[in-house]
Amino acid sequence: MTRSEPSGDAAADRTAAVDNSANGANSTDGANSTDGRSSEAGRGVTDRASRALGDEHEGTFPALEEHKANVEREELLVHVTPEPLEPLVERLLNLDYFAERDRILEQRAETERAFTKAIERVEGIYGGPVNRALDRRRDGALPAFDLEGFATEVDDAMAAVESLRDRVDSDYLRRSERRYLANLESDIVAAREYLRNKRAFDDRRETLAPDVDAFESRFDRYKGGTRYMISSDQAALSDAAAEIRRALRTMARELDLQLLPVDDVEWLRDRKARFGQLAEQLPAYNERFVERQRERYADRFETSHGPLNPSQQKAIVRNDRRNLVDASAGTGKTLTLTYRFLYLLERGVPVDDIAAVTFTNDAADEMKGRIAAQVDGVHERDLNISTIHRFANRIVRRHRGRSSGASPGERRSELAEEFYRASRAEETPEAFDPVDPEAYRRFRAEIREYRDLRTERDGGPPDRDDVVDRLENFLEKAATFDLEPDDVRARCPDSDALASAFGRAGASLLSAYHAEAARMDGPIDFGRMIGDAVAVIREHPVELGTRYDHLLVDEFQDVSEAELELFESLLGVGSETHLFCVGDDWQSIYGFRGSDVRIFTGYTDRFEDTTYTSLSVNFRCPPTVVEAGRKLMSLSEVEQNAKAVEADTEADVVPQIHSLDLFDRRGVAYTADLIDDALADGRTYDDVMVISQNDENSDFLTDLREELASRGVPHKRPKNHDDYVPEWYREELTREAAFDEKGNVEYADADERPDLPSKPPVVAVQSVYGAKGTEAPVVILAPATDGDKDGIPNENRSGGLLAPVEANPANHLAEQRRLFYVALTRTEGEFHAVAPRGQESRFVQELDDYFDPVLPGVTGRCASVTEPHTDKSPYRIELDCGNYEIELVGWEDPEPMVEGERYHVADPVVERNGYGTQIRFDQCDVTPAQDGSLRR
Repeated sequence: MTRSEPSGDAAADRTAAVDNSANGANSTDGANSTDGRSSEAGRGVTDRASRALGDEHEGTFPALEEHKANVEREELLVHVTPEPLEPLVERLLNLDYFAERDRILEQRAETERAFTKAIERVEGIYGGPVNRALDRRRDGALPAFDLEGFATEVDDAMAAVESLRDRVDSDYLRRSERRYLANLESDIVAAREYLRNKRAFDDRRETLAPDVDAFESRFDRYKGGTRYMISSDQAALSDAAAEIRRALRTMARELDLQLLPVDDVEWLRDRKARFGQLAEQLPAYNERFVERQRERYADRFETSHGPLNPSQQKAIVRNDRRNLVDASAGTGKTLTLTYRFLYLLERGVPVDDIAAVTFTNDAADEMKGRIAAQVDGVHERDLNISTIHRFANRIVRRHRGRSSGASPGERRSELAEEFYRASRAEETPEAFDPVDPEAYRRFRAEIREYRDLRTERDGGPPDRDDVVDRLENFLEKAATFDLEPDDVRARCPDSDALASAFGRAGASLLSAYHAEAARMDGPIDFGRMIGDAVAVIREHPVELGTRYDHLLVDEFQDVSEAELELFESLLGVGSETHLFCVGDDWQSIYGFRGSDVRIFTGYTDRFEDTTYTSLSVNFRCPPTVVEAGRKLMSLSEVEQNAKAVEADTEADVVPQIHSLDLFDRRGVAYTADLIDDALADGRTYDDVMVISQNDENSDFLTDLREELASRGVPHKRPKNHDDYVPEWYREELTREAAFDEKGNVEYADADERPDLPSKPPVVAVQSVYGAKGTEAPVVILAPATDGDKDGIPNENRSGGLLAPVEANPANHLAEQRRLFYVALTRTEGEFHAVAPRGQESRFVQELDDYFDPVLPGVTGRCASVTEPHTDKSPYRIELDCGNYEIELVGWEDPEPMVEGERYHVADPVVERNGYGTQIRFDQCDVTPAQDGSLRR
């Protein structure tokens, strides 16, 4: 077999054996052997074998050697007998030596012919593939031949050699031939092993190629670590890298790398190192990305109060397809949303590709102002930041070229009022004729049925304003939950004739309302705005469904299904829009408006590719308030996100519960006194906030505002009512005061002086809903009672007449718990809950360990002392407490009490009887008052 160079030890042995035979060297047993084989290319095995056999000294082989060894000592003579004398010697010694030798030589000749023919076939037909395979095995170069074909030929060569071994008796082969055969077989085995390894490598590489290509294609956008990795990509790439690494390790373990070409070994080594590193690093890819971004944009994360904390920075930088930031009260929710916008701009995202949706106009204006102030060349008008309803209406205007001429709710109110007026007057509604004659006809009959039932039940007709308000509220809820008239009728309760009649009348009114909306050809309320916007987006899925790269949503815990549908419509198929939502499920308090807290708590179930970040450091509230809030929410019985909220401050301030006797008489004045105390302690008017369940409809806040006005305290009044700003206060202001369209007091030159405060300080008096998103050093919750319509929790008024349009009734008690949490976490320092003694809110009672109890006594001036007119009558003392009077009674002589002097009754014992509400002075500690307070 021709070889350019020996292959391994076996090849060296084989070559040496062939060389010795060709040079006529002596065999190991002393016999001469010239087999004629050489490694020179082009010389065939047949020629070399015939020359060897034709030699005088043909050499030896095992069969002949054994024959010689069997001759006895004296018979060794035959070995030196000349050939002519051999028969004579054989007869004389009675031996068959020479005959047996001749037979062995004949067998040898036959064996040599078969061997030579087989070797010639192997060398001639298969030698090329074996030699070329061994050459590539030796030099490590990539083979330029057909591996499959070569493998078949090498297998055939091995089959030919094995067949030769089966056909040829090795005892008749010379030692050089046996060595040559062994070497030849070794070369074939080496070539076959090389080809097997190379083919196995190529097969596995080919099998792995689609996985590697898929990995590289998916990973390409993340090379260099310059972008956040989408969570599904991270999971898939991490799994793929680990799987590819396992496959590569198996290749390295199961293949003989020493047999493979250098390029293949380097490929395997490089891929093993690359995917080993990727498998280890990909699970932490985003964490490293966040850290690099935090370092790079450290200056951008600076605020006037110092840098944003790590959790805030992490929330801002994370950029999954869907991002939820669970920002507990006081953790900087709005700040985080604002800096997310700033970060995106800093990263090079065009301002037109970012939209932010806020819950209120004030929040939108605040964000615009902060961003425009920090980014050169960006003006507030350039920023697409607005409430969801403005956002939706803008979409409708741009693509349908129209908008409602009425403000949202205006037509709803007009319709309810006109339909009810006309029905009572038996007239046709003038302003809405002929909006829907059939709907009006049904409404008139059904509302008459309702009025008759109310008259029968209450002994008189219902109040007109009450009915109109209920009808308007009915329409508002139907619009909020996007209900159709037929849906409403199907919900009317058969078991309640009154509610059924009102519900059917409301359904007829809703039909007319829809007809009015169609006539106006535009959204006439907030619900219609959103519905129309969704329809427009679906009409233009390519243009609008992929319009924004980033959509930021504030107060996500208060989103309704209709609003969520709007957001989802902007995340169209193929959209690269990233949704970034900020909120706090513990502050979800708008279930009555259609919000569903489950949208927030189920965020990761609803959306794919989500990243959840929790902000849990409260920078606002004292530690005791934070702990109380955490305990309060831990007692909720509905599903919610768990949070380990902690306080950033160490302020030693404890909430107080003021439990008042005679609350109905002294609650308002007591609360006003708390405000006076705060102002006396150096607080400014806007340092104080009074909150309650309701606002304009709150009897308590209405009375409190009257009390504050009588004391000349500037304070906030309900929406669309000018804030109370007394004349003396206006005169003390250094700038002129004015009122905006909602009645909020502001400075007339606010737009001209952005460097100065925009409004003068006033005491905030409002509902908890209105206070959401605000804070103050002193917060007063009143009344903090149970069951009262102004208390928290108030009575559950869901159902009843509005039941047919309450498509998503919230868990009332759970939402009231969240409302109390919102109230509690408004404070930056003091928190005062004021309640009737013995009727404190259940939420206050749950937090008994966190509240300091205050049991205020009664302080007043002794107006009169009346002695008993009979032995069984008590002494009576009128105590003038400023805003109210209270009678003290007792059967002991109140000698120390002098008319005109002021006294303090500590821990009063109150009796309620047929004579009214009285205090037993003989069972209380009554002492002269030491200060000017009428409260302590």
